[in-house]
Amino acid sequence: MKTYYKVVKKDLTSCFITGVSQVQYKFNEYVKSPKWLPIGHQVLFVFYNLDSAYSFMCRLSGALNVLDIYECEVQGILECLPYFLNTDALAIGSFCCSTMGSFPIGTVAVKKVKLIKKI
Repeated sequence: MKTYYKVVKKDLTSCFITGVSQVQYKFNEYVKSPKWLPIGHQVLFVFYNLDSAYSFMCRLSGALNVLDIYECEVQGILECLPYFLNTDALAIGSFCCSTMGSFPIGTVAVKKVKLIKKI
């Protein structure tokens, strides 16, 4: 099985999304995205390789001391990424498209993520 990589806060929550859309990740247990999201956006994001995960983490350089990278297993890999949503709207339980953001290189959308080992 291929290993993917997930960047999370030290408390194992989403590193980029806050509020009601934030996901609590777990060791050795699969988790899913919030069910209230539109069907095409009920996904979680991981990185295809470790270099992409590190690159993303460095983009958030002010948060380096509160982030970790984990090896993870995934289920339900999507063939393409969904359109980018406004993260501020997601934090309050709403959703709308955003033309101001894009996914980092190496991002993969999946249905489920299980954290395996801290890097």
